[in-house]
Amino acid sequence: MVAADSETPEIQQSTSTSYQTTGPEHGWNDIKADYLSGSKRAVKAAIPNTSIEAKVEPSNVRQICQKAYLDCASAISSDPAQKRMLMDTGKRLELMYERLDKLDGGVLDKICRICVAFETSSNLSNAQQLAVALVASAMANEGRWVTGFKRLVDMYKTVIESTHNGAQQ
Repeated sequence: MVAADSETPEIQQSTSTSYQTTGPEHGWNDIKADYLSGSKRAVKAAIPNTSIEAKVEPSNVRQICQKAYLDCASAISSDPAQKRMLMDTGKRLELMYERLDKLDGGVLDKICRICVAFETSSNLSNAQQLAVALVASAMANEGRWVTGFKRLVDMYKTVIESTHNGAQQ
């Protein structure tokens, strides 16, 4: 049995802040004061980094979405399931049009940026990413129409890509 005596080596003090040199007596596991006071900015939900920076005016959203909807309707086959899905999307879009002036700024911003992709028929993959972010952020409050808007984005991308691929052949 070894007795504790003065022969035990002393721990050298280091300026390092690793957990090995600081312990409970130094507050290594304490909650930071700025966290408790709320002085740090809040963490925002992850929004995909997209190259759609331009926006359309909110007053033009209805017209642009209706054009995209009509493009999808003209390209759809006679499949009854697709027609029902398109009709449901149209009803959900009508709900969105009614709520446009009451929407949160972030939600309206995403819609306007997606409409730029509709107008230019480009950046549709980025528009899909924005639509996913829109569903994630607005589903609780705007669930009645947001799924229809996302479905419109998906259908429009499919129509544009199939038109583009058909033109190349």
